[in-house]
Amino acid sequence: MKSGFTLIELLVYLAVFSIMLFVAFHFVAATHVRFMGASRRSNQQMYFYTAHQAMSRMLERASPAKKSWKKLEDHELVFHDNDRDVGFAFDKKRLIKKTGIYNDGLGWRSKHTSILAEHIEDFHFQYDIIGDVLVGISWELMAKHGEKTYTIKQYVCLRNRNSIR
Repeated sequence: MKSGFTLIELLVYLAVFSIMLFVAFHFVAATHVRFMGASRRSNQQMYFYTAHQAMSRMLERASPAKKSWKKLEDHELVFHDNDRDVGFAFDKKRLIKKTGIYNDGLGWRSKHTSILAEHIEDFHFQYDIIGDVLVGISWELMAKHGEKTYTIKQYVCLRNRNSIR
């Protein structure tokens, strides 16, 4: 009597091993795709909230005097901060921060542009003005990730720097 495997047994073992290997690789690939999608959504949310925080901090430092505000529009604002002009704009589903020198009516003479967030669905400012004083600014920032829509509404109250103790 001979011992060992027949050719048919070898083929069965190879088929079973190949199926197990295919299932394992399929599981790894599917898990990797889901993980990358979740990572991308997480990064987009992080940029979304970071943009909100950066904008809040810059606007809190702004002067309430209307003369220091160079442009007040629904999707864009520009104000003078110390020795430079700072602007925020919504363009092509991106929230953009611009710093440099802004000439009224002519636009930016020199600027540095930073993209704060991408994939923004909607963004707009609203202004509270009493006389020649800009009292506060509110904005709504909306992003969509897959089927979920995230919205941040913020109101920043502007005060005279000399009155803050």
